[in-house]
Amino acid sequence: MTVNARFRFLIALGFLLALPWKVSAQSEKAQKDIATIQSYIERWVAVSQDIAKTMANWQFEKDILLETKRALQGEVDQIKSQIEEAKKDEQTADETSKNLAKEQVELSKAAETVTKVIAQLEDRLVSLVVQFPPYLQRELGVDLEFLNNKEKREESGIATRVSTVTNILQAAEKANSDVVAVNEERDVNGKTQSVRTVYFGLALAYSSTEDESVAWLGTPGPTGWRFEQRPDETKEIARVVAIANDEADVGFVPVTAIISD
Repeated sequence: MTVNARFRFLIALGFLLALPWKVSAQSEKAQKDIATIQSYIERWVAVSQDIAKTMANWQFEKDILLETKRALQGEVDQIKSQIEEAKKDEQTADETSKNLAKEQVELSKAAETVTKVIAQLEDRLVSLVVQFPPYLQRELGVDLEFLNNKEKREESGIATRVSTVTNILQAAEKANSDVVAVNEERDVNGKTQSVRTVYFGLALAYSSTEDESVAWLGTPGPTGWRFEQRPDETKEIARVVAIANDEADVGFVPVTAIISD
């Protein structure tokens, strides 16, 4: 019999016992027994109600605990999954770190090699740029200033040094394949005058005053360009300069040429 069934049974029994039975004066004992039974019934009803209430509360708490357990289990599973992912990431990170460290060592060695090579090339260029024509030195002003400052070079990054050397070499290569006509200033009989000069690459130059009264033959040297007056070839050199400036027809002009080693 369930609690609810027993509860209904006891209620019915109590109702029956509460009916006005006719008892004689000689049945006082029976009345006392009835009263005792009623008291037991009342106590049993109260206990049954408490039990039913407790069971209902427990079922409610049980449902809450089960839902909480399911939620916690889900969080535990998620945390376990995150831990496994973290372990995988850690292993990948360790492997990546090792590879990066190895690459860093290789790059450092390569940088040392490049630094040595570029330093040798810079020293060689320092001795050569003085032989560049003045116009080319002016064009390479910033790069040559950097190149000639050894302390500044060594404090700079390898990329800047490589870029500077590359710029100078490219400009020199282009100039060496061109015929360039420029206006310059030169000392003429103790007085500075404007002259016109034609550079044939980096090897040879001819120069003449505006009035074509003085002419020079120019060649590069270890300390810079040297211009030697050529009084016996003034007209010929002036014609070469005029042809280079598109002021005269192209033609054969016999002039001295000196090529330095």
